[in-house]
Amino acid sequence: MGAKSDLQVRKATVGDVAAIAHIWHMGWHQEHAKVVSADLVPQRAAREFEKRTSAHLDHTQAKLMTNEIASFSCLYKPKYTSFV
Repeated sequence: MGAKSDLQVRKATVGDVAAIAHIWHMGWHQEHAKVVSADLVPQRAAREFEKRTSAHLDHTQAKLMTNEIASFSCLYKPKYTSFV
């Protein structure tokens, strides 16, 4: 038997939008900003990720550690987005 995990997975709620958007925004800028057109980077502001998170909330799972959102996954056609 494996060790007990403190990871909880649940459907994301409206109250999770800010935390999920923050994780997504930070991750996007960490990785994508290096490889996309410089013109695109300013368009990827925090508010844009809040809008995207809200738009896909029905398809989003929140992953919590010690009752705080640590990660999320979003499955919708045609894309799968996950941050671990």
